[in-house]
Amino acid sequence: MEESGLPFSDLGVTLMQIVRSSHYTSHAEIIERLNVGKDELYEILLELSDNGFEFDTHPHAGVKLVDIPVLLTPQRVASSLSTEKIGKIVHHSTSAESTNSQAIELASQSSPEGTLVITEYQSKGRGRLKRKWQAPPFSSILATLLLRPVSRLLGPLVPLVTALTIVELLRQRGMDAYIRWPNDIVVKGRKICGILTEMGTNYTVCGFGLNVNQSSFYPQLDTSATSIRLELNRSYSRVALLTWILQRFEERYEDLLSGKDGKILEQIRHVSSLIGRRTRVFTGDSVVTGYVQDIDDSGALVLKQDRGRVVTISPQRASLLEGIQ
Repeated sequence: MEESGLPFSDLGVTLMQIVRSSHYTSHAEIIERLNVGKDELYEILLELSDNGFEFDTHPHAGVKLVDIPVLLTPQRVASSLSTEKIGKIVHHSTSAESTNSQAIELASQSSPEGTLVITEYQSKGRGRLKRKWQAPPFSSILATLLLRPVSRLLGPLVPLVTALTIVELLRQRGMDAYIRWPNDIVVKGRKICGILTEMGTNYTVCGFGLNVNQSSFYPQLDTSATSIRLELNRSYSRVALLTWILQRFEERYEDLLSGKDGKILEQIRHVSSLIGRRTRVFTGDSVVTGYVQDIDDSGALVLKQDRGRVVTISPQRASLLEGIQ
């Protein structure tokens, strides 16, 4: 196994070179070749298990590789996709700094609308306002679509259309998912997906990170993040989920381009986690508090302050958003 930029320890990479799927490798042989103790071997196996590899361990026979993560390769995506533009060209990597950055570079090279960038792991993934986005390899859908909407006025609606598509996916599978304006999707108040849209003079790139098969999160995220696996107590095919998203997104995106944004916005409002709630919005150095009345036709939040003043806040201005009970 060659190094691929994944965040495995060197010992983890070496272990993958030792263990095979056809037979057990004894603990003694692994420990000798890695020059580690039993406890450290356990930690290495746990590290790889957290990243999607499955092992069968036997007290006498040793360790056997049972399963490796299924990659989101262009061939696998194309085999079950019947879109006209979205996802017809796919750039896939095992590891990338950022799918959005790669998509922006492809935009400058005249890549066509619908080009998809996907990776198994992002070393410098980012969310809005330069926040970091981290996910274990092979656990999530980390993707960016390159779009070229005819009107720049439609650009701000793209993340909401993407969010609506993913909410529909989650709800079809039994999750009570909502859009947390402007760019998150939550289940039971916990974030399951983040969306980052960036615009240039002749393009919009829309990146989304959907937590699929994580069985746990870093301690600081335990109470604020979730995954499809945690919610439904089973693993899911990332290929099947991604192709569903792309198929449905193309339908909604075509509606947006053809002037059916009013219908889409009504559906977005229906699955908003904020409309009707008292909310605090941080916009730079100021704080705006009040009740959310609407999401307007441009995708902005309409908020009525305590003294009756109604303010409109664009997604670009909101630096942090909290719901207040």
